[in-house]
Amino acid sequence: MSSSMSLLALDTSSDACSVAVLCGGEIKERFVMTKNEHSKMLLTMVDELMAEAGITPPQLDAIAFGRGPGSFTGIRIGVGVVQGIAFAAERPVLAVSSMAAIAYGCEQDHIAVALDARMQQIYCACYQRTTDGTVVLHGTEQVMDPDQWQLDNDISWYGAGTGWGAYANALMQNNASCIRQYHADCYPHAKDIASMGATMFAAGEGRPAHEALPVYIRDQVAKKPE
Repeated sequence: MSSSMSLLALDTSSDACSVAVLCGGEIKERFVMTKNEHSKMLLTMVDELMAEAGITPPQLDAIAFGRGPGSFTGIRIGVGVVQGIAFAAERPVLAVSSMAAIAYGCEQDHIAVALDARMQQIYCACYQRTTDGTVVLHGTEQVMDPDQWQLDNDISWYGAGTGWGAYANALMQNNASCIRQYHADCYPHAKDIASMGATMFAAGEGRPAHEALPVYIRDQVAKKPE
């Protein structure tokens, strides 16, 4: 991570609202649990943290964001703010999987992320930590019924994410032999998105502002209110 890099990161894909600023080789973060207040809190959190870091949007190298999956409403709010800042400041954007951010934040080698996708389903994906500390997706990000998810039983997995709280019994039907532990109280953190975004930016993966797009995985709009 370059000490000269400046990067804003945020995630609004879950019941948490999270903003981070990478500046001078250090990351500052605001993280607040809030079910339906993202639209009221996000810009204030961004402004406060940017002021604390002593930088303005045009001084940023890029803006990283949690692109989903997760709450449809929350993701749309985050993407809208990212596009607004990126267009105004003419800065590139970096789209980071919100599930990958959860995996990155876990100090484990093999992470099975499951998020409550409502409608009795989960968003799920498997990640492996590399020797340089990053995480690599194994397979694809999916949405499915929790009792249909079959992990590789030859690997000892650490379960992370809200799906493990909502559907633990169903998830363990096929995976009891390979899940050594699970932690449901895991949410994407902007500080992890900042770290992942910095690596992506260094690799030349910044994209223009209009490509700051959500990834829902499920095309069908949730039947239950978020």
